[in-house]
Amino acid sequence: LTFFIADSEYCLVAEIDDKLVGFALGTITRKRAWHYGYLTWMGVSPQVQRGGVGRALFEAFHDTVMKEGANMMLVDTQSSNQPALRFFAKVGFKMSGDSEHSYFIKALTPDSEAALQGFQSSGAAAGAAG
Repeated sequence: LTFFIADSEYCLVAEIDDKLVGFALGTITRKRAWHYGYLTWMGVSPQVQRGGVGRALFEAFHDTVMKEGANMMLVDTQSSNQPALRFFAKVGFKMSGDSEHSYFIKALTPDSEAALQGFQSSGAAAGAAG
């Protein structure tokens, strides 16, 4: 994986035999006590899907935002994108959303896990899976 980092914006690129096979774009948002990574876009070439490229990109982004102090990570996708829904659930995200868009959140620290549980049980994340 190759990293291109400027400010809090991240572009991770996966290559095999000098050919681009995947990318992940994201950022870190800092709001008071909450610092969260937001994976804004990720794509993997159909020829190498299910070969570990997506997981490697995700893990690299996850590790990067953890090192930068993020305590949560967010992603979103279309509710009809079943491969993405399965992937994000498999790597530990909890889902909420509506009929058109699905939002995922993942606690990265024990403190944020407790806050996330409180957030979900309060009904603030309507439709969230627990």
